[in-house]
Amino acid sequence: MLPILFIVIVIFGHGNDRFRSAFLLFLYTLAGSLPMLLSILMIYNYIGSTDFQVISLYSISLESQKILWLSSPLQQGIYLTSRIHIKNNKKNTSLNNLLKRFPKSNKNYLPNNNKCKALVVYGLNLNSTINYPRYTPIVRHMVQIHSNLQSIIVGILLSDGHLFINKAGNTLFSFKKSMSHIKFFLFVFNKFIHYCSSYPRLDITTINDKKQTNVGIVFTTRVYPCFTEWYKNFYFKKTKVVPSDLYNMLTYEALAYWIMCDGTKSGKGLTLQTQSFTLKECVFIVSILIHKFDLKCSIHMQRNQHTIYISTKSMRQIKAKLLPYFSPSMVYKIS
Repeated sequence: MLPILFIVIVIFGHGNDRFRSAFLLFLYTLAGSLPMLLSILMIYNYIGSTDFQVISLYSISLESQKILWLSSPLQQGIYLTSRIHIKNNKKNTSLNNLLKRFPKSNKNYLPNNNKCKALVVYGLNLNSTINYPRYTPIVRHMVQIHSNLQSIIVGILLSDGHLFINKAGNTLFSFKKSMSHIKFFLFVFNKFIHYCSSYPRLDITTINDKKQTNVGIVFTTRVYPCFTEWYKNFYFKKTKVVPSDLYNMLTYEALAYWIMCDGTKSGKGLTLQTQSFTLKECVFIVSILIHKFDLKCSIHMQRNQHTIYISTKSMRQIKAKLLPYFSPSMVYKIS
């Protein structure tokens, strides 16, 4: 930009001082920008990104920070020197007159993000991102879902989890439970806490013509493009459906979370509350449970809606494989 700006000032500047103005602007800006450019290149070499929120998640050694720190006062000192020189030289007004001719713009341009690394957040040893400022579009597109959470998302979306997509194509994940299952709710929330911007909130709904209220608790994540692929699999025309690739998605961990969310103990067996799915979808689910997990299942009717019953023998068969994923407050469903 500096050579082009030099030529513009020389051509469109006023008076004989335009040559001096162009030279001083070129010299001061170049001298002040080079240390800052070297610092930016060092940060990119250490981290692989120059986004502020990504940098805040990394730790840079003290010696390296001292080197990076030197660029800031050096750049500011050169800038202030140039401003004082221009201010004291009253004849040198061609630069200021030139800058006034260019209109100001408030548009923010998002650069391409083809070279940034993916940001996969997971682990209880990380700091929470609750009440963090809004993520920049670059960081939002970098965030990916950890593989350890994918089976959990499948189990929750088959039950009490929901996805909501906005006009920009970004999607948020929401999970709601009644207050009677607060321990299990917090068990799930702690796994998604790094994807949320706020703490859970109470959700009060009225039923029976406002004569009775139902108090629940819900949390929502930030909007992420990485959730959009899940939305495409689990929603059709804004209605939740059973994904066609459920056979590959459903694991023992996903089944455990599905049972914890929507499972009901029926004697020594278990009933999956699948009233929101059609009969065809329930038959599809039963076929997967039979062929992939070797479970004995059948479709029952409750209030003219379809549910899936898993026999006592089958529950005994898979209990040991489900227990490692169960929240202690929900073990009673398969005990």
